[in-house]
Amino acid sequence: MMGVVTAGDSTTRTPAREVAPLGPDSLTWRYFGLWLGFAYGSVPQLLQVMHPVLGHAVDEHSNVKEDPFDRLIRSMGPIYGVIYDGPRAEETAVAVRSYHEQIKGTMPSGERYSALNPEVFHWAHATFVEGLVYGFSDILGPFSRAEQEQLYAESRRWYGLYRMTMTNVPETLDDFDAYWDHYVEHVLEATPFSRWLLEAFRKPPPPPGLTWVPKPLWRPLSRVGGQAAVVLATERLPERVRRELGLPWSRAHRVEAAVLRRTLRALNDLLPRHRRYHPRPLAGWQRAAGERGVPVADLLRQSCG
Repeated sequence: MMGVVTAGDSTTRTPAREVAPLGPDSLTWRYFGLWLGFAYGSVPQLLQVMHPVLGHAVDEHSNVKEDPFDRLIRSMGPIYGVIYDGPRAEETAVAVRSYHEQIKGTMPSGERYSALNPEVFHWAHATFVEGLVYGFSDILGPFSRAEQEQLYAESRRWYGLYRMTMTNVPETLDDFDAYWDHYVEHVLEATPFSRWLLEAFRKPPPPPGLTWVPKPLWRPLSRVGGQAAVVLATERLPERVRRELGLPWSRAHRVEAAVLRRTLRALNDLLPRHRRYHPRPLAGWQRAAGERGVPVADLLRQSCG
């Protein structure tokens, strides 16, 4: 797949084989389900739709322009489930894959595309992997290279549950780094949808639960929150991506991002461990604690240190 963006309808899948789901002893369980990750949620979203096929497909098939939060809310629960659903994780993964079966169409160039094309499907997964391996290292680490390699190895197990072909999935973290650099330098572009999404981050509408806030009050709140989200995202975006999107990155921006990172980590550390997780991951921790016959607080303490 290196060097080529394939938009066709190939949906090659792996033969039936046993793929063990991840569990509470994995580093992925420790980090991926934290609410903290939502502070950087704009990064995988932007990088996904900067892929020309994904950008066009989301624009054509999603209602995100009418309801910017709907896609995020609908997608994150099942994605968490592929990691945290234990014995039902593969069932969840197959359901996630099936959601994409009808996402197909024609690019402006006339080339056919499918969301289940292995190259396209894997890129969406890769954006989460990069955030897990390197994004969480920035804010909660630094992680050692051995920890990063473990997280990457676990991400291959997670991806294997989708029953997609593994032939285009990098074997090692070093291979993944080369794959990532290739996409950043030669595949990603400032698609029309990525530019729209960036503006939506700058001026977000009220999320579910806050739609009651009066518009005169929401406007300044959204500007502050939008600025913080864009600064945090810009820090994590590769330099070429910043240039493509026209995002400035000055010393003042670096200082602002560092302050925001320290604040987010402090807020995370203040929360009781079980409050740090999104409900879907927390349900996984609770199920695993029940299977081991221990309180969830004890399992979290044992697994997360």
